[in-house]
Amino acid sequence: MTVKLYWRDPYQRAFDAKVMARGELQGRPTVVLDQTAFYATSGGQPNDTGVLDGVPVIDVLEVDGDVVHVLAGPLTGDVVHGEIDWERR
Repeated sequence: MTVKLYWRDPYQRAFDAKVMARGELQGRPTVVLDQTAFYATSGGQPNDTGVLDGVPVIDVLEVDGDVVHVLAGPLTGDVVHGEIDWERR
């Protein structure tokens, strides 16, 4: 289960995390992290966007307690730095 950092601090803009799983959704790479500040689409509120190690995060979904980050391209590292697009939030 992904630790949702936005519940602890909704003003957190950046974080580091470990990649726990990799996958694909509709031809796009996905990652599940051990923790995230990216808010997933929920209750009519749109998801956050931003970057993980410079790779754009284009969608964020919650699936069975894990937060799935849909990416514009692949990530190669096992530890990533994430930054929220604060203006969009």
